[in-house]
Amino acid sequence: IDRRPKLIKEINGITDDLGGEFSSLRFIEGDIGNTDDALFGDDSGSDSIAKNTLDILIALHACDTATDDSIWFAIQNDADIIVTAPCCHHQLRQQIDRHFTKNPDHPLADILCHAIYRERSTETTTDAMRALLLEIAGYNTQVFEFIGGEHTAKNVMITATKMEAKLADDNERLIKKRKRLIELANFYGVKQQKLAMLMGENLGWDNSVKLGIVKSMPSL
Repeated sequence: IDRRPKLIKEINGITDDLGGEFSSLRFIEGDIGNTDDALFGDDSGSDSIAKNTLDILIALHACDTATDDSIWFAIQNDADIIVTAPCCHHQLRQQIDRHFTKNPDHPLADILCHAIYRERSTETTTDAMRALLLEIAGYNTQVFEFIGGEHTAKNVMITATKMEAKLADDNERLIKKRKRLIELANFYGVKQQKLAMLMGENLGWDNSVKLGIVKSMPSL
């Protein structure tokens, strides 16, 4: 899925030319947050993909909250494996800037008074929250560097694989993960995060903590 029509036309032409085992490989122009029908079709054709049977989702440098849309798409469609390399972290930056401006005695004030460290902390915090949210959604999650910094500064990868249902549904585990998510959000002054919003997860600013599985999420 990509927004560039020229690119989509070109690579679909390549798959058509290759034929054979590549004939079912299709590329779609659009936004990951609004492509459900385009991707899955109406299940009436022989090439349609049945909903909730997604094996793997890969999102490479989906900008800012497009990474959150990609992860949510995978969760909604019960993906077995999620692989994403995030890019840009604009949503949290302004929130973190405001938080440290209003709290000059914050424990990290002498670090985050420098813009470069606020930028790096924003990236780290955003992806740490995504990892926690994936764990809440029932995935074992890892965050690591997948390529050397000399090639790109955007070299962090988040991978997630589905947990066994018994572990995913463990209420004590969910309570602990949600508590850690709220603590992290409060520490950095984060009141809104796209994936948390899509999952219906509370970041603690309304003074309530949910304890069960999010009703809007698919059963795991």
